Amino acid sequence: MTVTITEDQFRIYYAAYFGDVEMMDNLRILGWNVNGQDYDGRTAVGIAASEGHLNVVKYLISKGADLNIKDARGNDALGDARRENRTEVINYLVNEALILVYCLDYEQQFFAKGVQQAIGVFNRKFEDLSILIN
Repeated sequence: MTVTITEDQFRIYYAAYFGDVEMMDNLRILGWNVNGQDYDGRTAVGIAASEGHLNVVKYLISKGADLNIKDARGNDALGDARRENRTEVINYLVNEALILVYCLDYEQQFFAKGVQQAIGVFNRKFEDLSILIN
């Protein structure tokens, strides 16, 4: 499989590596892929986490970075931070970011299931009404 990385996507990895939030914000305006992966499957948030750039990790998460994406070696952003012993990033990911992501995922699933259940109840009541009319 061949992976093509655009110049802008390469710049995102560069900005993540060097902790340059301003460059990332400019690239975002140009239309970036916050969850794009390089040839090794790494994401900008994984690179920033491994380099210990907490401000970049927070910025990327605020723009929709997916913390569950794993690279070719099976590492996610938390794994990258742990490998490089980036304590500040590890603490943030474990104590704040991942809890928030799990809560949002739960909320979205709960809402989706709630809507599905409400539609199911409505359909059953409508079927009951149809049977009574017939």
